[in-house]
Amino acid sequence: MDSKIQSTNGILILENETPEDVAKAMIESGQQKEPFYVFDMDEAYRRIQYFKKTLPRIQIFYAMKANDNERMIKLAANLGMGFDCASPGEINKILNLNVSPLSIIFAVTSKNPYWMTYARKSGVRHTTFDSSCELKKIKQFWADARLLIRIKIDGESIYKLGEKFGCDFETEAIDLLEEAAAFDLKVVGVAFHVGSGCFSIESHMIGLQRARALFDHEAKAGREMSIVDIGGGFLSDRTDSINQVSKLINNTLEELFPDPNVKIIAEPGRYLCDSASSMYCSVNNVRKVSVSQDEHKREVLNSNTDYVMYNYSKANFIAINEFLSNVNWTEKIYVQTNVNEMVKVLYSIIRSSLDLYYEKE
Repeated sequence: MDSKIQSTNGILILENETPEDVAKAMIESGQQKEPFYVFDMDEAYRRIQYFKKTLPRIQIFYAMKANDNERMIKLAANLGMGFDCASPGEINKILNLNVSPLSIIFAVTSKNPYWMTYARKSGVRHTTFDSSCELKKIKQFWADARLLIRIKIDGESIYKLGEKFGCDFETEAIDLLEEAAAFDLKVVGVAFHVGSGCFSIESHMIGLQRARALFDHEAKAGREMSIVDIGGGFLSDRTDSINQVSKLINNTLEELFPDPNVKIIAEPGRYLCDSASSMYCSVNNVRKVSVSQDEHKREVLNSNTDYVMYNYSKANFIAINEFLSNVNWTEKIYVQTNVNEMVKVLYSIIRSSLDLYYEKE
């Protein structure tokens, strides 16, 4: 393999060259037999700095589920970021880097007793809830936790989270705050998430407005809150999107939460790291098929649409984004086409109909 590439603990490191150089060196060596990723630390750093620049008041709590590679989380820690963890395993990874447990929010609204006990004994203080059942468990197993009530925000997004997480603002939130007070639990803030890959910039404004209403309710009851968690969902492939949503968020924060003592946090994940990773794999089969609407599981709206299907696994390696015109592949999106348009479909060798990707020509 090229001498420019060094191996450290099983991880290949390229210095003073581009990510494309390391990929080509690995491919040309003939030693790489399986698909692999190249991670560009510089790109991840640029994304983090740009997020900080556009949203200067917000403290980042990196969503580890997006990429929990040790180098990514070390970069985040070295830049003073907090961490959004969703399991004891993620918490353990952060603590092993000597990061303070106070820099962690256990941002999962349904936790079993073991998870709560582990977090409490590890020194983690903050977590989220969205149900009466969760409050009862917290009272029993983590009574000194600092809680954020998670409310549901249904924005236009690729992956909607409202069906799974968050209480209803109109019918549940106030009752849950009162129940927490009755249990003598400390609710310190409001959390929401507009959905992964959110297209609606107004969703963050709605979330902040509802958070303000809950802050006011608690203040009237003599219970002060101090944290607003706006979650993630920032589109990573469109700079204009983060620019637009950041202006709206900044203006709304200035209007609704002018008090600098109110801590504003966000949990970006994909936005910070997805453009830093490129997957390289082989394409070992190409075939053209015609599929009618009722036969196609991806619900393509036009019948008799032509498809080119690429099966990727092992052969001569190429980069997917080079092969398919620099497409950023996104999972599980429905595609609507005209009859005369061609759709490129990418799928792997595993026997699952879910492992399917597409591109429209």
